[in-house]
Amino acid sequence: MFSSAVPETDTLPDDPRRVLTFSLAGADYALDLRWVREIRTPETPTPLPGQPPAVLGVTNLRGDMVPLLCLRTQLQQAAPTQGSGAVVVVQLPRGLLGLLVDAVQDVRELDAGDLRPPPFPQGRAAHLLGLYQTGRQPLQLLDPMALASDAALH
Repeated sequence: MFSSAVPETDTLPDDPRRVLTFSLAGADYALDLRWVREIRTPETPTPLPGQPPAVLGVTNLRGDMVPLLCLRTQLQQAAPTQGSGAVVVVQLPRGLLGLLVDAVQDVRELDAGDLRPPPFPQGRAAHLLGLYQTGRQPLQLLDPMALASDAALH
């Protein structure tokens, strides 16, 4: 089973955390950059029967079959516009996972000590590692291991 820990590093709680930020249904999200392998333009995936609705299928990434997860569906948001967005490919212990997002924004450094716990640790917030208050709305730090587990990709 997947562990929900970020890949090991030598960072201390007050050290900066580098994150990739992206938007999804009007909200701002982030992934720890240590999980991110690359960003790609979406391609039409090959559907696989019997998968959860959030699993769009698989794509071929230089010979690797990569499951593609629609984050809007996984996080119970409105359906995305067909053919739009970007795919963030993350490296998990058991392989690669593509995450379809609306738009990639940038890479930011945030103080690890400023991460606040999710207000609702159970249910829909189980995929959140925490929240950063960086502007008008919080930046939600996602746990890719929990997203994969929630989508039954373990």
